[in-house]
Amino acid sequence: MNDLSEAPVVARLSAEQRSELLRKCHNRLNWSDSGNWIGSGPIPNCFQKERISNHLTHTLHFPTDDSAMKWNAEYEKAIRYTGHLATAGLTVAVTLATGGVLTSIVVGIAAAVLKDEMQASVSYPRVARGWHYELTYQNEFL
Repeated sequence: MNDLSEAPVVARLSAEQRSELLRKCHNRLNWSDSGNWIGSGPIPNCFQKERISNHLTHTLHFPTDDSAMKWNAEYEKAIRYTGHLATAGLTVAVTLATGGVLTSIVVGIAAAVLKDEMQASVSYPRVARGWHYELTYQNEFL
């Protein structure tokens, strides 16, 4: 009997099991036009899924003040450049929308002040000499 109402099974498949499932489930000669199993052997569970997970850890070391300052400067530079692009984009959009130079100057100054205040509140992982920063990547695929 072909009961498709069951939830898919999540399991780790070996290479042999995976190739056998592909061979049986994807061969149209094993199935009737109405979807019933007519192949040899027991009906395969074609709705079986495979779960693959991966875990990777990398530790960054900051033995000197120079290495810590370089890390901090990279983040500050990325935040600053993003803010500059946002301010320039807003100023250009307001200038094109209003068609006025005075309005764009006022909006540009206001946007710059707001941008600077928002940049000051952005937190990022600042480090100091002797610190270790551990990056962990976890992936799970179904």
